[in-house]
Amino acid sequence: MVLPKKVKEILDKIHEERGRYLYAKPFGDHYYVIEYEGKWDSQKKKVRMKTRYLGKIDNDGTFIEARKRSKKPDGEGIPDKVAEELQKLRMEHGELRLIQDKGKYYLYEIGNSMPHLVGYIDLDGHFVKQDAETDRNEIKKESHLDKIDLRLLMLLSVNARSTVQSMARDIGLSSSATRHRIEKLQKRYNIKYTLEFGYSFFGFFRFVVLIKFKDAKPSSEAIKKVLEKEPSIQYAALLKGPYDLFIYILAENTRMLEINLYRLESDPVLAPFPSYRYVSYITYSYGYIPMRDAFFEVLKDKVWHRSKESPRRSPEKILNSDYLVLKELNENGNIDFADIDRKYNLGRGAAQYTYHRLLERKIIYRITITMQNLPIKYAMIVKANQLDMKEFNDNRGLYLSDIVDDTETPVNKYLLVGDVAFPRGLFFIMPIFNDGDAEATEKRVHDIVRGSEIESAITTETLVGNLGFRKFNNELSKQSNLIPIYKKGLKTITTSEEDY
Repeated sequence: MVLPKKVKEILDKIHEERGRYLYAKPFGDHYYVIEYEGKWDSQKKKVRMKTRYLGKIDNDGTFIEARKRSKKPDGEGIPDKVAEELQKLRMEHGELRLIQDKGKYYLYEIGNSMPHLVGYIDLDGHFVKQDAETDRNEIKKESHLDKIDLRLLMLLSVNARSTVQSMARDIGLSSSATRHRIEKLQKRYNIKYTLEFGYSFFGFFRFVVLIKFKDAKPSSEAIKKVLEKEPSIQYAALLKGPYDLFIYILAENTRMLEINLYRLESDPVLAPFPSYRYVSYITYSYGYIPMRDAFFEVLKDKVWHRSKESPRRSPEKILNSDYLVLKELNENGNIDFADIDRKYNLGRGAAQYTYHRLLERKIIYRITITMQNLPIKYAMIVKANQLDMKEFNDNRGLYLSDIVDDTETPVNKYLLVGDVAFPRGLFFIMPIFNDGDAEATEKRVHDIVRGSEIESAITTETLVGNLGFRKFNNELSKQSNLIPIYKKGLKTITTSEEDY
């Protein structure tokens, strides 16, 4: 789940003060903050969760602390009718956490995963279930967009620096009406403008890592602190499924990858927890993952500085002005170029000239967006291991068409698609809007990726970075161009990193 910026800032501040894992559960106009800590039960051989409700955060970032309760057993001090219904529900659901708000008592089921809203009890003792249909209706309402808004999200995803005037001409509205719609979308989805980066120019390869801890596993806070220190990691998340942890990492070669992974696994926090890992490079064919600001520490080594040893710039090096413009656009892809010129005392127009030069050299593919407040449940990771290459190639058109045939949701059906090699197959990351959609999504992938064995997991907590939530225009995708080729019967396509 992607939190609004102001909510995340307050949540991070509370986390720094308390030092324990916090979970923000959205409901209505608030985010309920639940603190919980996992402790290993050596007798039952599983993690036991201890939870506490801290308060709620409004969308504007205001934290309303929970009223302090007397140390009575949970259930005392509440109306008799509520307590009676609560006792019945605990017999059915097990441990439940009670949160009072505006005359209602909200019930959260606390297990070994994220707190799950069961429903609420009103003051008369009536229980109202939060069923999947309620969730779907609420999400459908939140995700509904008209065709003009969908088109605007596509235009921003393809080129977020397009002028309002050019977008207005595209959608057939006035500039003022178009600007108003963009501002509403920015607020609604907490849109961040950033760049889609050309890692291959600098010789970096992309790798995906899936980790399964053998027995017990470290706390999410501990894992997060270790991973945040590694700037080559662009995204990491805890998983529920056959693996416990997903890492998306950059490296210049497999030797550097092994050095980085060995350093992580040897960290005193992670070393006591034996684990297995799956590792493969991934070549993009669709989607992107935003670059962390921390990666610019790595890119400093790619900046050319004139010296006796290096009198001329080599092709793989960039100028300091290139580095500065990249850094600013990654943080805010919509920044005024004149502001960059003033900030770094560059010549007038230097930043804009540098930007266009970076586009020509494919160091920047495009200025795009990522939406940080979407009505999704979680992201799903699917690995399709190809067992029968002939069957896969004979039906590749199904897989390509499914990527191009998008939905009317504010974000694309696929966030990331790429080829992996060990074992040979495909790797997908997809947004899931409803709890019941995960199985249907896995079945869809199984149907379109013929001759393959499917493995899937869902993200339960983002630890590092963000995913590229956007609405790309699939008519401009590589998959759209390949479909006619496959219809003609040509099954073998060679690709390069630049194709992606």
